[in-house]
Amino acid sequence: VAIDLAHRSRRVLYLNLGWSIAYNAGARPRAALGWVTPYWAALGMSLSSLVVVLNAVRLGARRGPVAAADSCVPRPMPPRPQRA
Repeated sequence: VAIDLAHRSRRVLYLNLGWSIAYNAGARPRAALGWVTPYWAALGMSLSSLVVVLNAVRLGARRGPVAAADSCVPRPMPPRPQRA
């Protein structure tokens, strides 16, 4: 389970890194040349950050029957130690 999570984390990390590099490589020159107004630049940067965050949130999603059963079944509390 931990190895699978590590592989998925690395894949998402590379996707996020690739997305941010591609966005910045395209948007920064346009903003520097004045082709993009500050409003649209701020909106684009916010959307880019939102894409990165939502992509990373996918790691927390639990899938499969084990995840569904695990979230529905309450776990018993451990017994409290008795004081003497």
